[in-house]
Amino acid sequence: MNAVRRAALALAFAAASGAFAETRVTGTATVPARPYCGDPVEAVIGFEVSGVSVSEEARRGGFPGGGGYVEIRDAAVRRAGKGWELVVHYVAWKPGALDIPAMSLGGVSFPAIKVETARALGSGGDAVPEPLPQMEAPGFRVALWIAAGSLLALAGAALLFFGKVRPWLARVMETWNARRIRKDFERLLAFLSRTELCERDAFSLLSAGLRRYADARFSLGIGPRTATEAALLPESAFRGGTKALVVSILSRSERVRFAGLPDGGMDDALRAAKDAVERMETGPVPGSEGTAG
Repeated sequence: MNAVRRAALALAFAAASGAFAETRVTGTATVPARPYCGDPVEAVIGFEVSGVSVSEEARRGGFPGGGGYVEIRDAAVRRAGKGWELVVHYVAWKPGALDIPAMSLGGVSFPAIKVETARALGSGGDAVPEPLPQMEAPGFRVALWIAAGSLLALAGAALLFFGKVRPWLARVMETWNARRIRKDFERLLAFLSRTELCERDAFSLLSAGLRRYADARFSLGIGPRTATEAALLPESAFRGGTKALVVSILSRSERVRFAGLPDGGMDDALRAAKDAVERMETGPVPGSEGTAG
């Protein structure tokens, strides 16, 4: 293929220069042998000419444009053994057959020289390539099914948790909290039973503990109320029918602490408190009898 290109280059040069002088081409070469668009190319054409006085000359710039697709960087005519050679450095900006513009150099008028520039895309053409089918990584579909199954399992677990487990946990926590509140009050009653305190202090601890237990355990709302105000609450508000016991304990506490009653009957108050706790814990929920009937 390179020999064909050199022969074509020589033939074009000889045919074109025949009109100017008797010229014989002695050799041609291009570097690179197969230039592409944008490649710097050196074209060397050996020739012998008669009837014209030839001299060595080199020139950089000032050459014709070559149709705008061939940019000549420099050219020179120099001695090559018994003959001469034309050396042209150029860059072609378009594939296909192009002309190195005619020029005069070293006393010789050179015609336009045909050159060939290859496509950078080769035989594939310059059309936008069609997208190839997407390739799947090994095991991608299996991983996708596993991920989808994991998401479904996670969603099912979330539904199970909020539908079954969470209410069950709430009931467990409620039961545990109820036992803790009851044990705290029963420990207070045991402490007051075995410890000798003045009745003012003992009744103060008993009434405060009873209010805290009834409010935390059953939301009775007697914490900020006096005994008289607690007596105004409906009987149905007290679980197990314990209104009389609770009001009695609160009333005794107020008489001892604020009215100076010398003997409020602490032992009776403790027994009443234990009875009230037992009846509250085991008695029916207020209003359940009426709804059942």
